[in-house]
Amino acid sequence: MLSFAEIKQHLQCAKLISCVMARGHAEAVVQALHNQKHVLGIDYATGRNQHVQMGQRDWQEVDMITAIVAPEYAEEVFYEMYFLAKIAEFEGGIIFQADLGFSTNYELPDLTEMVAEEVSLEKDLPK
Repeated sequence: MLSFAEIKQHLQCAKLISCVMARGHAEAVVQALHNQKHVLGIDYATGRNQHVQMGQRDWQEVDMITAIVAPEYAEEVFYEMYFLAKIAEFEGGIIFQADLGFSTNYELPDLTEMVAEEVSLEKDLPK
């Protein structure tokens, strides 16, 4: 069984930023934030929100984004997401962040060495 110290090597501290916005804005926000190195993970979903105003109930479709961000960049990403999602322009929009504790760092292994070894093995094969 692995010790906590060994497990912790594969974990990192992070912030979770969640945002509810008007339907149709999430994809542009995700595209804008996706390639930033300090955004560790981001996704979105669509749902329905019941809005009550002056005693009348109304259903709205909304987009929800969750982003996992390196703690030192959380404020920067928070403000960028706030403006990209147009939270101030949408009644019922909300954005908040919280400590995530630890998250797993998902990275693909560097396969260049394996490919180089495979190529050299193929050269050594008899023809």
